[in-house]
Parts: sequence; C-alpha cells; structure tokens
Amino acid sequence: MKKISKIIATLLGVLTFSTTVTACTDNGKNSSAGKVTPIGTGDYVNYDDLEVDDVANIHERSISTTSHKLVTAGASEYVIVKDENTSMDMERAVNEFYVLFQEATGIKLPIVTDTGLTYSDNAKYISFGKTNVLESSSINVDYATLGSQGYELITKGASLFVAGEDLGVLWGAYDLLDVLFDFTMYTDVYYTLNKNVKDLALPALDVKEVPDILYRKAPNGTIKDEALQRMRYNDADPIFSHGGGVHTWYSFISPEEYWEDHPSWFTLSKNQLCLTAGEYGGEEYQLLLEETVKKVKEVIDKEQEKNWLRFTQMDIVEWCNCDGCKEIIQRYGGANSATQILFVNDLAERIEAWLQSDEAGRNKGRDIQIVMFAYHMTEEAPTHKDANGEYVLNAPEMRLRDNVTVNIAHLFTNYTESLLDPVQKNTYELIKGWEPVSDNYICWAYDVYFGHYQMPRDTYNAMQSWVKTLYNMGAQWYWPQGNYQNPKSTAFDSVKSFIYSKLLWNVNADINALVDEFFTAVYREAAPIMQNAYWDVRAQMAYNRTELGYGDDQHKHSNGYTKRFCINLIDELERAKRVLKNYEKTDPDYYKKVTDEISFETIFPKYVLLKSYSGTFNSDEYNALVKDFKELISVTAIRMTGEGAGKEMQKFLETLKLK
Repeated sequence: MKKISKIIATLLGVLTFSTTVTACTDNGKNSSAGKVTPIGTGDYVNYDDLEVDDVANIHERSISTTSHKLVTAGASEYVIVKDENTSMDMERAVNEFYVLFQEATGIKLPIVTDTGLTYSDNAKYISFGKTNVLESSSINVDYATLGSQGYELITKGASLFVAGEDLGVLWGAYDLLDVLFDFTMYTDVYYTLNKNVKDLALPALDVKEVPDILYRKAPNGTIKDEALQRMRYNDADPIFSHGGGVHTWYSFISPEEYWEDHPSWFTLSKNQLCLTAGEYGGEEYQLLLEETVKKVKEVIDKEQEKNWLRFTQMDIVEWCNCDGCKEIIQRYGGANSATQILFVNDLAERIEAWLQSDEAGRNKGRDIQIVMFAYHMTEEAPTHKDANGEYVLNAPEMRLRDNVTVNIAHLFTNYTESLLDPVQKNTYELIKGWEPVSDNYICWAYDVYFGHYQMPRDTYNAMQSWVKTLYNMGAQWYWPQGNYQNPKSTAFDSVKSFIYSKLLWNVNADINALVDEFFTAVYREAAPIMQNAYWDVRAQMAYNRTELGYGDDQHKHSNGYTKRFCINLIDELERAKRVLKNYEKTDPDYYKKVTDEISFETIFPKYVLLKSYSGTFNSDEYNALVKDFKELISVTAIRMTGEGAGKEMQKFLETLKLK
C-alpha cells in the first residue's frame, strides 16, 4: 500500500501550472471600486506553498477510567435518565443507547424519567439532556458554545452525563457508545461494536465536541436510513424550497403565471428571471419585488420547521442580457451576480422587516435566511483584489445583508484536485472572491460523474481542501452531491462517505488514518487485499489525470482502465472473498454484509469490460460476464448508468446479447 501511495504522490507532482489571461474592462460607472481585476489575472501566491488555515475547532477530549464499575459480571446497577418532556431527538438518543448497550452487554438498562430525581455522588445514572439530575449536579454546561448540535460527555461521582441540546445529545450518545464499546458506523449496513462485554469500568470523561460544519449532508447513493443518523449526518435538510426542488425561482414567479402581463420579468427565452425587470428600481422592478415578497411570505408561513429558504436561479446556463441587466453588471465590475445581489438584498430587507413586525403573526421573530446561488452564470463575485492582494467589494452595495446566505456550487470545476493545487487556481479565487460579500455560506459540491455513475471520481485529493476552505469562510452546510438516482454507488464510494462523515465533523481529521481504519474494521483479514485494490484504483486515476492528461474527464476515455487492469481488480476482489470464507459458518451475518459489499465493488470493472472490451472475449467468457453482471444489477437494483434520458441501466443491459 505504501508503495502505491508513493506512486500517486509522484504522479501528482508532475502537474504543470498554467494561467489564462482575460481582458479587463473598466467602465467605472457609479462604482467606488476603481479598476476591477477579473478572475484569472493578477499576481497570485505560489499554490504549492499555500496552506489551508488551521482552524480553532472545538474537539476537547479527556478520557480515562474511574474506580466505579459500569458493568460487573454481566450485570449493571445503572439507570438511564431522560427528561419527562423529552423531544424526538432525545428519544432517539435514549433508545439508540439502550439498544446498542444491550447488544454489547446483554443488559436491558431501566429507562426512567427525571421526575423526583436529584444528583448524589453515589447515584448510578446515565443522564441524557437537561434532566433534573444534571441541573442538581452543579455541572456547568456551556450551551452557548455547544449550539444546537454540540455536546459534552461528563463523569461526576458515579454518574455519566450527555449534555447539550436535543440533536447534540443524540450525537453525544453515539460518541459515548464509541467510548464504551468502540461503536462506529462504517457503511449503510455495517458497524463495529464490542460484544459479550461482562465487565466494564466507568470512564472518567471530560469531552466537549462541536461539529465544524453544522449541517452535514451525506453523498447520495451510499448511506441511507438509520445509518445516516448513526454516522452523525443530518437526515433533515434545514433548507426549504417551496416545492421547487433546488432551483426555485419559478416556484415563486413563473412565466406561466406572469409572462403575459409582465414579460420584462423574464429573459426572452423564459429560462430565467430578469432581476432588474428591464430597469433596476423602475416601476416593473418594484412590481416584481412586491410580488416576490408576497409569495415568499406565504411560503415562510407554511414552512414552520426550517429556517433557510432557497430563492435560487433555474438550472440553465443563461443569464439575462437585457439593457437594464447589462448596465448593472457593467457598473459593478462585470459579474452577473451583481443583479442577483441587489434584488435579493431588497427582498431580504423587506422579509426581515416583516418578521420583526406584528403583521408576521406566528412568524414574528423568526430568523429566516434567504439562500441564493453562486452557480453557473453567477459563480463570480463582484469583488476584486486590492494593492495588498486581498479581495474587496467592487462597491459597498455588493455586500449581502446578514439574512442572506450564499450557496456556493461550482459545477464547472475540477473536484479531483485540491483547491491548493495549481490547476485549481481559478476555482480557489472564485470561492475566495465571495469572502467580502457575505459571512454566511453553504456549499454544494459534486462527488460523482453525472453522465457515468459506474465510473470512479477521485475526489479524495480535493475533499479536505474544499471542506477546510469553506469552513474558514464560515460555511454552515456542506453537501458533496453523489449518485442520487441509484440506491448505492460502486468504486469505493462507501469509503468516501465514511470519510466525509468524520471530516465534516472535524475538518482537521486525518484522511489516511480514516482510510486505514475503514478497511481494517470492515474487511478484517481481507483488509490488506481490499486496501490494495482501493489504492490500485486511486493510482490508476492519478495516472489517467497526469500521465494521460485526462484531468477530471477520465471517465470519457475507455483506455484509462485497460482490460488487464479491470480483470486484475476483479481477481483481487474475489480473492478477498475467499480469505473471508470461514465467516460463512462462524458469523454468517457479517459474511453476507461483507461479501455483498465486495461484490458491489466489482460492478465498476465489469461495467468497463462490457462497455469497452466486450469484443475481446471468447463467447464463453463473454456470456459468463454478462450473466454475472446482470445478476449483480438485479440484486443491487441499479437503475441508471448516468443522469438523463437514455441512461437507463436497462437500455445498456439490452445491448448485452449472449453469443
């Protein structure tokens, strides 16, 4: 494994640095910015030497043992205590702890409410949340720092406390289970947990944890259901969209409803809104703004549980180029996002005033963030670098209001290279260019080739630099979007999802250590074989990107994965199954889970063989491969080879005629 890792490092070292110089236009109209330097020009730091800032995150852990016993000779005197008026998340915390404690020890701990209970040094409680036991213990919990999802694990006397707000207590319950029984969720079905525990000392805990990224959304297609929760992903999205999915403009202001009376509200193609309505501040602009405010108020009133509302452009690579929009864009330095910022600021100002007034009714006092995109035609911020090399606003009015959040979603970029790599210079500068615009960020990244779901995308190189950079800017939500049309993703995607679950919690996590941990825990004796297969794929992807020059487009080149490479990879995976064969009798549940996982990893090389090399097999070899592949697809319920019409897996299977 170390040898292959060195190969990857060597290959990555041959990347060359290139700069694209673009023209610079300065109209200076009504702008305090002076001359604007567009993205792609100017003096840049040496990205080879640039380091991501070390962040001051809160992961304080002191763990030792006490003289007390939590479990003695297969029995326990401890009681689980919960608040009498507990929440759904608190109930989950208590229930998960109860179930997994029983699975580890065979003991069913009593669960009681806190009514009439108080702390004493000799009482044996495991307390969840703001119970009377905690309140009477004189423990000072730093709820302000913990926020909604942080927690503290504290030992006092003979009792254990999981303290925090509701969701924080749920995450704390899983951490406590990890401390006690080495509990970790690795895949959608597989977790580790010490079993048959008959004796266990009470730990001495002083743990304080706050997630670095507040809302951690899992990649699609690998982790689901209960596993999401157990990996401390947020299964509930705090952003609401009014039935418009991710791109919501037309769920508020649609051409079907408004085009006839207000054509100036739309581009001529009707693909996007015109956010100046032909003239910023004019009569039609005011009408568009008033109607949007009205619609947004209605949606906020319907959605009582969430606090971020998407007001986001349509999924079309087009922006309005009417005279009114062009004038605003030129005035603020050439960034399309300028028209969006002006409109969204006006919208957010009126929504905030309404929420603070009696007219808001039950919504009075709510903190609603309006979410806008930095996406497609609005990736570039209306900022420029000053004489010190720092980004500054092109004009003061380009600063977003405090109740607006920017959703950075750079679709046309290379997610396989670190943001600190020379080839990522433009993307890094695009992201950093937004820093003066707002303090509120969320990020939507892309972790899959949407046209080629069965092909691997080597985002391992980039993931930590993306996460840390956005964290340093204040990002509260991060989603590495995956394969959303299939129930599961091949090519070691489960490893990626595990890493993200840890990395989004602590952006300084050691990814190499997490990779070692994953393979050792999941594949046991077959870990060296499976980890070698993983590094083989990583090394091949690095070779494709650098030596063959495919960059992030290697999925389009069949010769990137040779017939011999695919066959060798399949042989490695099958050898791993044979190493684990003894578990078929000794631990059939584990054997089924692990061999299913290994079989699923063969989909990628078998798909490449059938798609690119089917004519090189004799009839017996080809027929056996087709039969095996079709059975795999049937068992795993893979529906799509990629996003869009014509990419149905069934259509590909129909091309595989037996010889």
